[in-house]
Amino acid sequence: MRRRAFVLLMSLLLVVLLLVVGLAFLGQKALQYRSAGQAQIAAQAKALAEAGLEDFRIKLQRDLAFPPHTLDKAVSAYSEQVIVGGSAIGSYTVTVNATYQAQPYAILVVTSLGEVGGSALQSVSRRALRVEVDIARFVRASPTVPNPNYRHITSYQDLGGL
Repeated sequence: MRRRAFVLLMSLLLVVLLLVVGLAFLGQKALQYRSAGQAQIAAQAKALAEAGLEDFRIKLQRDLAFPPHTLDKAVSAYSEQVIVGGSAIGSYTVTVNATYQAQPYAILVVTSLGEVGGSALQSVSRRALRVEVDIARFVRASPTVPNPNYRHITSYQDLGGL
């Protein structure tokens, strides 16, 4: 009788131990799935920010008057909502800082903020990228030589999630 009780008790302890190990494994997998989902959303936010930079680059390439320059406003911005398959997945906001557009700097500082989700109050993930665009028509050291980097991105910085 004692032997049966001992075997029954050991069997119960083994089952409890296996149950605890199994639950810990399931908890770890749930955490991995959650972090994989967050990584996917963060990648979407970065892709939206990159789409904003590409949109700016195309507008800059096609329109010589872009971005519109005003003397009283050094910073301008625009936003676009991205719709895929009929539903909005997010948006990007492009901010153009023309504070340093005059010589000797002749650069535009462009920041693109990608947001996954609805409005800024409901966004799930945000990612910001910043570039500098060379707008000097001529090489700074020699004002008669055309600038090979005119209207090209000269600096790229990932500001991370906000």
